[in-house]
Amino acid sequence: MIKKTLITIILIIGLSTSVLASAENVFCPIDSSYSANISFSEKHNNIKIAVTGDILTTKNVLITADKQMNGSIEDPYVKVASGFEKLFSENIIENISSADITFGNLEEPIAEGLTEKWYWQDGRPICEKIFVEEGVLHDGEAYKYNPRMVINAHPAFALALKNVGYDIVSTANNHYANRASNGIDSTIDALKKADLSYVGTLKYDEILDENSDGYPENTPYVIKIVKDVKIAFLAFAHQTNHIVGGFQVFPVFLGRLPPADKFCSRQVYSILSNNAPIEFNIQNFCNGISEAKSKSDIVCVSVHWGICNKHEPSILQKKIAKRFLEAGADVIIGHGPHVIQPIEKFETKDGRQTYVIYSLGNFLIDGGYERSLTYDSKVGLIGFINIINNTGQIYVKNITYIPTFSSKTKDCQTKVVIAKNKEAEKIVQTVMNGSRFNRFVLTQKYLTINPGLRIFIRDDMLPDHWILIKWKLGFIFETKKN
Repeated sequence: MIKKTLITIILIIGLSTSVLASAENVFCPIDSSYSANISFSEKHNNIKIAVTGDILTTKNVLITADKQMNGSIEDPYVKVASGFEKLFSENIIENISSADITFGNLEEPIAEGLTEKWYWQDGRPICEKIFVEEGVLHDGEAYKYNPRMVINAHPAFALALKNVGYDIVSTANNHYANRASNGIDSTIDALKKADLSYVGTLKYDEILDENSDGYPENTPYVIKIVKDVKIAFLAFAHQTNHIVGGFQVFPVFLGRLPPADKFCSRQVYSILSNNAPIEFNIQNFCNGISEAKSKSDIVCVSVHWGICNKHEPSILQKKIAKRFLEAGADVIIGHGPHVIQPIEKFETKDGRQTYVIYSLGNFLIDGGYERSLTYDSKVGLIGFINIINNTGQIYVKNITYIPTFSSKTKDCQTKVVIAKNKEAEKIVQTVMNGSRFNRFVLTQKYLTINPGLRIFIRDDMLPDHWILIKWKLGFIFETKKN
């Protein structure tokens, strides 16, 4: 019986690989440009959406922001925000603020005064709250980053993102529960205070589930109106550090929080939310995308997915992308692997020209130098989704991009800048215009320089492959929802 099951698994994975490989021919390389200044005919009403990848206040990011706060500002909330704003160079701010809408992945909580210590309250994990003076940006207890990859930043970070040009962020990613269930609530409160829109998570007491099937009935999208064009945003995650779907993996043992399958997982739109069957969640996500499409002109879907440090998208990424595009998505905004991955164009069954940005890489993270051991993870992209409204015909014309770099200054401080060096250009050109083999070689070269990164690849491959197998063999692993 076990032997037959293993053979079935191997055959299905092989079949999936073959089907997706043939489907890949439908995609075609996108024309790339390092310039965001795209000119259209005056008769066209054009809209530009800027999108960035992972935003993480890792150790040196927090230290840098703390050192650069404007001491002359009396309001402690605004003062802390001023330190975070200094993390972005002038040319970065110019590019993201020039767009009609700017979207990014906020890959951490910004929960006021919450430490990593947790306890149970009314059946859900709650993190301890301590007093931290309002003007303290980095206290080492509540606002900190540690080697176990558990992050939290001051809530004024939301104001800083708003001030440098962001309009909306995704909160659906593997770090969403780094401060437990009340940390999710507190993060949402911080975003609302800064008037920064968000998609991807829900407050615990605001989850609607009248039919008791485990899936929230809350509206999963936000619609922005620009020049009379309605643009919907949704955000999903394929797995998180504390949702393991019955498969205990590395991050769970590193963190202090318990697996969140039965606790705060309903607060995030994840494939493994509520420990429900994967197809059940995927179909609900597709229903949300279709509903958003019926009420808007363009649908942008943010997805946190992929295998860490790999420049080539996984089979699971491509399978999810196809489902979301056919459901009504016009652009998929990917992040999660912490390195950049290609952009591809796909024609759906109904004839729409759609796009997948598999990974924008890291946008804000601890800075590094050119040719440093972790160089690939310092290179990211600002993507520009260029939309045309031609007498009522609204469509995505193309996607252009500018490479970015999380740099380390001479005084060892972090700053995000426009990448203008040959090493960054070589990586971008290989990923965007090279073959799958070229991207494989680039990944292997990166891992050879820093072999310790192979641990993270293995750690991400386990849930990625496990999700694919569970999805394919749902009749074995999963029970039907009543």
